[in-house]
Amino acid sequence: MVDSAAGTTSNTSLINSLNAGATGAKSVAGKNTEGIGKTEFLTMLVTQLKNQDPLDPMKNEDFAVNLAQFSSLEQLISINGKVGAPGNSPSEGLSSYASFLGREVSVPSDELTVADNDGGSISFTLPEDAKSSRVDIMRPDGSIAKSADGGTLAAGRHDIGMSDLNLPDGTYTVKVTAYNNAGQASSPETDVGGIVTGLIPGDEPVLLIGAREVKVSDISLVKVAS
Repeated sequence: MVDSAAGTTSNTSLINSLNAGATGAKSVAGKNTEGIGKTEFLTMLVTQLKNQDPLDPMKNEDFAVNLAQFSSLEQLISINGKVGAPGNSPSEGLSSYASFLGREVSVPSDELTVADNDGGSISFTLPEDAKSSRVDIMRPDGSIAKSADGGTLAAGRHDIGMSDLNLPDGTYTVKVTAYNNAGQASSPETDVGGIVTGLIPGDEPVLLIGAREVKVSDISLVKVAS
């Protein structure tokens, strides 16, 4: 276990075609104050049917055309809401996720994934100074696989590197115990960190930290890898 540091809180044709569709949708939905939306369109159609000349009613083919126009309008507005809205286009979404590649991120967790003798890093925040501290890495059965003296720590955020652990690959539980000047023990909540090495696209894309899958919504800290 090394690198202990302390600190006070201190594209494709498909995408192009989708983008083109989003632009078209905006031209319809964006004129809501000057033109009509799907509710107004449907209201006008119903009103027209109610007030049509009984001696010269709307022809079936005209009615079918109106319904087709309404259906097209509804689909365009739906596409605009899902694809054309800022930050929701496929290219923007993938680009924003890809920007995490190579960066170090942290997520609230006490699960430490060890691969190739490296467990990434852990971080935690102390509300007060600690006269002494200890970091325990425990196996799934609760037994201690490795323990290290964290020494005296000041109040604030602390980052501890978890490399060169000399432990088999697997998932462990990490626990930090801090003792204040009165000898009282406390265990702060931990964040587990690592370098983002991959991205799995999908309806809800996830980032890869080694073999671990992480949701962007779970990330508590992003920083440039040292």
